[in-house]
Amino acid sequence: MILVITEKSRIAQILCASLAHGSCRSRPLHGVQVREFTERGEPIIVVPLEGHITEMDVKDGYSDWRSVDPIVLVQDPTAIQKYYKSMKHVSALRELAPRARLVVVATDADEEGCAIGADALKVVQKYNPGIQVKRLWLSTTEPGDVRDAWSRLIEPKYTWANAVEARRRIDAMIGFSATRELTLLAEDAMRSRLRGVLSVGRVQTALLTLLYRREREIQSFVPKPYWSIYADATVNGESLRLSYEGNPLWSQEEAAGIVKGLGGVTRGRVSRVESKERSVPPPPPLNTTRMLRLLSSQLHVAPSRAMAMAEELYLEAAITYPRTDTDRFTTFNHRRVMEILAGERSQLSAFAREVLERNPSVHLTRNGSRNAGDHEPIAPVGLPKSSDEGLRKAWELIARRYLALFYPPAVVSESVMHVDVGGRPFKAEGGSLLNPGFLKVYGSVERFQDNPLPKAAEGDEVIISKIYYRKSLTKPPPRYTEAELVTLMEENGIGTKSSRPEIISILKERKYISVSGGRVYVTELGSKLAGLLEEVWGDFATPTFTKHVEDLMERVKSGASSWEGALEEVRAKYMELFTKLRENKGRILATDGADEKPRDAS
Repeated sequence: MILVITEKSRIAQILCASLAHGSCRSRPLHGVQVREFTERGEPIIVVPLEGHITEMDVKDGYSDWRSVDPIVLVQDPTAIQKYYKSMKHVSALRELAPRARLVVVATDADEEGCAIGADALKVVQKYNPGIQVKRLWLSTTEPGDVRDAWSRLIEPKYTWANAVEARRRIDAMIGFSATRELTLLAEDAMRSRLRGVLSVGRVQTALLTLLYRREREIQSFVPKPYWSIYADATVNGESLRLSYEGNPLWSQEEAAGIVKGLGGVTRGRVSRVESKERSVPPPPPLNTTRMLRLLSSQLHVAPSRAMAMAEELYLEAAITYPRTDTDRFTTFNHRRVMEILAGERSQLSAFAREVLERNPSVHLTRNGSRNAGDHEPIAPVGLPKSSDEGLRKAWELIARRYLALFYPPAVVSESVMHVDVGGRPFKAEGGSLLNPGFLKVYGSVERFQDNPLPKAAEGDEVIISKIYYRKSLTKPPPRYTEAELVTLMEENGIGTKSSRPEIISILKERKYISVSGGRVYVTELGSKLAGLLEEVWGDFATPTFTKHVEDLMERVKSGASSWEGALEEVRAKYMELFTKLRENKGRILATDGADEKPRDAS
């Protein structure tokens, strides 16, 4: 008998449909709905999990916040324990394990899926120590691809699971100890500033700090006035607006003086016209970060919702696996996908047919640079089955991005007309699209503003109808959109491709940030917490520490470091940071305690 472990019931259904052609029996086992079928005469039983079957928590005797010093959660290597939280799955695996000759781990094909599978595998191996172990690595859920992957089972990626194991233990150690320490500090010394449990974590705190700093920069920004001079003009019968080449001016008196000096000027002359063509390549293939930003910005949804939509499209066999750092195609079957997109049922059939006609070898115009060794870039592999309008729009965006990779670059003409007006240099800038290239299919996403200049040559006369100046104010840096947060986190080494949408959601759920008008704001509570952290624990709050942890996790994933060694290295570094927090905490308690009135003992 072959025992198969999946991460969710949908994958169990897909395996049945692909390998048993739908001839599959479902039955309950210890509260788990397992699926059974026969493949080449051998029984196969699929046990679908519901995500992690384990959770991290403090060990018995460490639950009381006041009686157990939070620093003990860092000092004691046994303080954080892993417990089974889903005993029904443990019971089902325990019963099936002794009968199996082979266990196939078919959890999601990423680091988190490897860790989920590893925990389940330990249960199986406890009751069948000598069982053979293989890994099913699915990059799509298209039935043919599933059968192909089943025929080419691979060895488990244990080091990937180890990286998640270390990360989970590190984050539990930090989360439990930091949340307790900061909450107790707020209760003891800052009752008027912060109340309730303060949620602190290695990843969420680093992101909150970046947002708080941007918010503080915006709030403290003092607008500075500046002036710009313009001239409304006509050349060869066509109107245009000229800008003074000395803009901006930081003195109203200077701007007024220049305009006054040009008061009688009604004619100008073209001094030169500069034109150049620029080639604009298609955007690179989609990895998870780019996909999240694309869907979030274009569909105006949170990154967590964008990820859920991509996950659903993957389960519908409409796109490849949506969690990958890879953006370089290597062995992808472009012709097969292009023929699917060219079919009658495809809303993008005209573009796909054009690619097949003009590019018979289906050669990429643009490819990426990174092959992370997990999957191909995110791309369509079939048509969406759902009638949900949002999902179909998400698929179309992904498919258009993919199709754009086979179109030539867009060609843009950029022009600058320089005009002498009363001895002062003015100019007008414009551009026009000479060849749409990939914008033919992707222009609804990457829009080009066609703004051609009037035809003119050196020496042509320019009629000036009005010369004036306008006052403006400098603007603070903009607040981030949710889509931009994903990129911000990646650039600063905060979180993983899978966890970033969740971290953003956590900050919203904790009411540390809010979203209004498509922009992210730090709430009053979030500002108070971030301000406190910067005051007493700046070294921890910055992204430097969390990036160091993620770099270590990459070493564990590659097999260069053990997860136990990485955990102890982080523990030592975090202990230094925690000690600094204690030093600063003592100063805060002394200061705030002196300022507060004694409480009535009664």
